[in-house]
Amino acid sequence: MLTEMAGQRYGMWTVKHYVETRKKKALWECVCDCGTTRNVAGSSLRSGVSRSCGCGEKFHPQGSRDLTGKIFGKWTVVSRAHYKTYQFWNCRCECGSTRAVQVRSLLRGQSTSCGCQRAKVQHGWSGTKLYSVWQAMRARCSSPNSSSYRNYGARGISVCERWDASFENFLADMGDRPSDDFEIDRIDNDGNYEPLNCRWVSRSDNNRNKRNNRTVKYRGRTELLSDVCERYEHSVSTVSYRTETLGWPLEIALFLRPISSGL
Repeated sequence: MLTEMAGQRYGMWTVKHYVETRKKKALWECVCDCGTTRNVAGSSLRSGVSRSCGCGEKFHPQGSRDLTGKIFGKWTVVSRAHYKTYQFWNCRCECGSTRAVQVRSLLRGQSTSCGCQRAKVQHGWSGTKLYSVWQAMRARCSSPNSSSYRNYGARGISVCERWDASFENFLADMGDRPSDDFEIDRIDNDGNYEPLNCRWVSRSDNNRNKRNNRTVKYRGRTELLSDVCERYEHSVSTVSYRTETLGWPLEIALFLRPISSGL
């Protein structure tokens, strides 16, 4: 079965789309953080064998590209730091701490955080699904490297200062999800993530509220794509990608599952 990888990040690679299967290995077109495009085997991405085009190895301090805004693990690059010897960049960790990190360590994946991920988080929610919801919410609104940024941050949608600064504030205002089936939803789809505009709703209700939800004609009936996907246990994003990006007919997008022994 061909695993959908488009939009995922592996090291410095961002997967764009499936290309072909060659010698029982599925090849995906990937773009490195440095801008290089290359076809990479899905198995090499998932196993960590391929993490970049090699730019981290051939990087030269002089005349370097601008890394401002780039994300490396939990680090977000803020600005260039000025040192006489090796080149450093000022980085902000997801926990809020800042530090100057050597560029080589960033590009090679040797430094991915300030070390907070190894420390015990006082609120005790680190690694939980709710904590992941908070992290993903902030990433799609502030990180151009997020596959969802164009639908959120690029549209001017942001996270309020209270929630962006503290997971505890987010937890205090929203509480935990009623169940794993619930997702965060903005009442005003053009509004920001803030206490008065957010609620927990079921995944099916959230799909109906999304901007990319649309009506389709299927088997003689006109209905919401989200309803069709729910009936056949498919995600709206997967079917939308197959029909809009890959150009598959709806019937094939719902039922065909490509088989490759390489995945």
